[in-house]
Amino acid sequence: MRIVSGRMFVPVMVLGLFLCSCQKDELPIDSDSAAIDFSVEQTKSSVTSVDGMKTAALVVNGTVGTTALFSGQTVEWSSASSGWVYTPTKFWKANSTHKFRALWPASALSTTTTYSDNLTSATVSDFTVSSVQASQVDLLMSDITTVTTGSSVTGQSAASLNFRHILCKVLLEIKQRNDDDDVFLITGITLTGMKDNGSYTVGTGNATSGTWNTSGSMVLTCTKNYATPGLDLSATGVKGNYQRVWSDGLLLIPQAISGDVLANIDYKVTHGTDTRTKSVSLHLPKPSGKDGWEPGMSYTYQIVMSEQYNIMFSNPIVEPWGTAQASGTIVIK
Repeated sequence: MRIVSGRMFVPVMVLGLFLCSCQKDELPIDSDSAAIDFSVEQTKSSVTSVDGMKTAALVVNGTVGTTALFSGQTVEWSSASSGWVYTPTKFWKANSTHKFRALWPASALSTTTTYSDNLTSATVSDFTVSSVQASQVDLLMSDITTVTTGSSVTGQSAASLNFRHILCKVLLEIKQRNDDDDVFLITGITLTGMKDNGSYTVGTGNATSGTWNTSGSMVLTCTKNYATPGLDLSATGVKGNYQRVWSDGLLLIPQAISGDVLANIDYKVTHGTDTRTKSVSLHLPKPSGKDGWEPGMSYTYQIVMSEQYNIMFSNPIVEPWGTAQASGTIVIK
């Protein structure tokens, strides 16, 4: 199955998914089980910040001991009163070790993955990113969370699933040198030569510790065209300041960079009374000490335009994509 993404971005990469328990009235009084219910913690002031994830379903995988508890279980947002819902109902087991890992959005999981008692592997297969920024999707996977129950499963202490970005973000910024008197009008920029499809496999480490397999053609091209007359890098208040080409960046599959990824820039430059239309292609360099882009990282490439001093393009600024801040609460109880 080939999954094409639609733009959906969750800016914070960690959400609290708290796991606790509540006894069901219909269960026998001597039962060692309690139903696992999903809801939203209404006491958290930041709860509305999980709204971005409500637009699509989660996929939850979990085990109890060596037995599958959730296997590719779809969990969907219903309402403020019902929270996140799924069927059939699953139960906590007393004196047992439960492990959980989740993926968002559910549409990204195109194949069934076998999970052992410690969830030793998880795979997102045949994932494709769109060439249109507005149609790209943020792909999140949680770290493994372990919950060990005691003799009673009621009043279970809370635990959280920490979600991380497993794609990478690539940003392109462009400016004109302050000491250059030419007039630059950028008419279009294309980033090309990336692979658009891959499969991601992660072991027992955190969600970003896995590997993307991106075998295949480098076919992805992302284009930004500017309305006439173009992006004026020489304008007052703009000259000397970096202008971001795609405001939120491009969400791309992490992959090796071997000189095939190009930034093609179409522009007009006026020197005195002479105006010329030009194009230039720049090879995106790989991050220092790395073979390419990695999951959960942000790469900012900066271009300095100057006819007199040549066009400059340096190694990217590399930063973690987002920070590990809790953002609202999805509760399992």
